[in-house]
Order: sequence, then structure tokens, then C-alpha cells
Amino acid sequence: MSGHSSNRRPDQACFCRDIPADSRSGLCFLCLLAGVLILVFLTSCGESTKPATVAVVNGEAVTAAELVERLASESVRWGGPTTAMGNRDAVKEEVLQELIQEKVMLQRARALSLSVTEEELDREAVSLAGGERPGNAFPPSWRESLRRQILIRKLIQQDLYQAMIIAPGEAEAYYRKHRDSYRREPRVRALQIVLRDPRRIPAVRNRLKKGEDFGKVAREESVGPEATRGGDLGFFSRGTLPDAIDRVAFSIPVGEISPPIRTPYGYHIVKVLQREEGKPPDYPAAREQVIEDLRKAKAEAAYGAWMEALRKSAKIEVRKGVLTKIRVPENRPSTPKPEPPPLRSTPSERRKQ
Repeated sequence: MSGHSSNRRPDQACFCRDIPADSRSGLCFLCLLAGVLILVFLTSCGESTKPATVAVVNGEAVTAAELVERLASESVRWGGPTTAMGNRDAVKEEVLQELIQEKVMLQRARALSLSVTEEELDREAVSLAGGERPGNAFPPSWRESLRRQILIRKLIQQDLYQAMIIAPGEAEAYYRKHRDSYRREPRVRALQIVLRDPRRIPAVRNRLKKGEDFGKVAREESVGPEATRGGDLGFFSRGTLPDAIDRVAFSIPVGEISPPIRTPYGYHIVKVLQREEGKPPDYPAAREQVIEDLRKAKAEAAYGAWMEALRKSAKIEVRKGVLTKIRVPENRPSTPKPEPPPLRSTPSERRKQ
């Protein structure tokens, strides 16, 4: 028996030992080549299951699936069906740049430790739905898209909007330049009595003609929600109340009591207490709104430079080969992309609304 006995089991013995020596080298080469091909095949199969990456932003991927989804959701922005979207390469490039910009801003928001709570998300979702659906009734993908939009809005608010400095006298100069934008609509302050039964009209009008206090009669006779306040509607501008009441309230003299006005809510008797003509408020009264509007205007003017600085500080790689292969989808998804409102409206924008 040899002094170097082998520990290899019979099933582990080299299958080549019975092959002639001059054939072994060729066979080993074929085995090695087969192993390499199998490895390449398995590697390519594993990569094919990964989502294609169309861009990388600071190591974070923008996938082809994200781009296709955004292209579909925004096809209406390009004039309707994708067959009429014009230069598709330009469209893909523009939407991709928007996704890259979004990634950059979300990364900046995370760096500032900004976040969106579930309560904030639910509240915004309910607001966008007009209160008709609870916030958690929306698909998870829609909620996540909304979460990103809220986070970006928070970032702009903190990183840009609040950083705008208003110099002494700057707000007042802005007010003088945009004074007409702050002009108030004509308003009236009025009291009303609302009656459901028209047979009560003569008795109520008789009490008012005799000089009884309008507020007292309103508290006793009116079925309107403001009856407890003596029928006081406060100040209101045109379009606040039904047209029939508007026409009377803005035409009768102050202190005069109107004839009965019929609306779907009943029969109204109105007394105008005060009238204010439309005019700009004095600067002290408008100061807070003016400062807010000026800060927003300055933030909007600085937005481009701020965004460019964020992009320059980021490492961005666009994979043109993947982008070229992406086809613009033919149909928009059933759930639209949420569109939270902008920071604030400037006075000129508010007048257009």
C-alpha cells in the first residue's frame, strides 16, 4: 500500500484518467469553453430581469419604466394622442430631463431631512379629490407620486422661498408698482330674512315698516343660518350670493329694505347696511400680502439659477442607447398624475382666477 493514500471518494475521481494523454488537453479546453459560455448565458439572463436604466443621478437610477409611465401620463401636455406628439425624440428627452430634475430635488430634500407624514399625504389627497374620497382610497402608486410632489414643494418652500430676503422699503415699492393688482372688488354688507312660507311675507314686512329692528325680526322669523346673528351676512362681493340677491343688494341705497326676492332657498328680504367701492387698500393694510407676493416673485425669478446649481453639483449620466429604444406609449394611464397647487398666487394671478 502506498504511503500517500488518497482521501478522494470513487465518485470524485477524475473522469479524464482513462482518456489518452494526447486527447486530454483538447477535452479540457472544450470543458473550459463550455463553462465560460454557461456563465455568460446565466449572467445575461440575470441582467435581462433587471429594469433598464435610462439615466443615473448620483448613483440613483431613472428606469425606462419610470420614463414610459411619465410619458403616458403627460401625453395630454403634448397635444393629445401620442401619434400627434410631434418630434418624439425631443419629447422623450424633455420628459427625461424633468425626471432627472425631480430626482435631484428629491435627493436635496432628503439631504435636508425633509419628509411627508401619512397625515399630510391623506390631507392633500382628500383636498385634490374635493373631499369626495378618503386619502387612503387612492392607489399606492398615485399616493407615492403625490408624496414626491409634496416633498418637492416643501423643498422649494424651505430652500428657496424662505431664503428670499426683503430689503427695507422694497415691499412698499413693489406695492406702489402693482397697486391696482390689490384693488378690492366692490362689496356690500347686508342683513337678510329668509322665509319659507310666502304667507309670512306681509306680516314680516309690516313689522319692518313699523320700525322694528331688522335684526330682532330676523332672529325671530328667518330660517337662514345667519338668523342667530340678526341676519347679518357680513361683507360680500358680487357672485357670492344667488344672482337675484346680488342684483338687488348692489343696486338699492344703503338703509333701504328690499321687496321680497325669490330664490330656490325661499323668499329673502334684504337690508343693505354698508357699501364699499372697489379700491386698493392702503399699504399698511396690504403689507403682509405684499411681502408674501414679493417673496414669491423673487423666488420664481431665482428658481432657474437654483435648479441649475443643484444639477451642476450632481453626477448625471444619460444612457442614450436605452433612451433611443424607448417607445412612447399609445395610451394614458387611468389614474392621472397628482398636481398639487403652486406655492402661492401673485395678485395678478388671483385676479385671473
